[in-house]
Amino acid sequence: MAAERRVWKCTFYDDLDGLEILGVIDMGEIWAGESVQKTVYVRNEENFIVRDITYATAAEDVIISGPGVLTPRQIGPVDITWNPQVDVESGLLDSLIVTGTLVT
Repeated sequence: MAAERRVWKCTFYDDLDGLEILGVIDMGEIWAGESVQKTVYVRNEENFIVRDITYATAAEDVIISGPGVLTPRQIGPVDITWNPQVDVESGLLDSLIVTGTLVT
């Protein structure tokens, strides 16, 4: 069994059924010092099990937690908490990087 760690193909959805693909994870307008939480869903688009999944973003003050393992086509919840130190109106998907180890 071989393993390869890399950015993997995944899709983000607004619901657990995977019906509405997200182009942007819209956190809305956030004032400095406020905390906003949102749950989105990620689907493994690879034909392999992905494990040791990590979530990162260029945006500061963001905490992201999600499933550590996903089988092919499996959907799991990703919880996002953003507590910016400046006022922002932004989405996160364009700066979100998801990596994992593909087990082939």
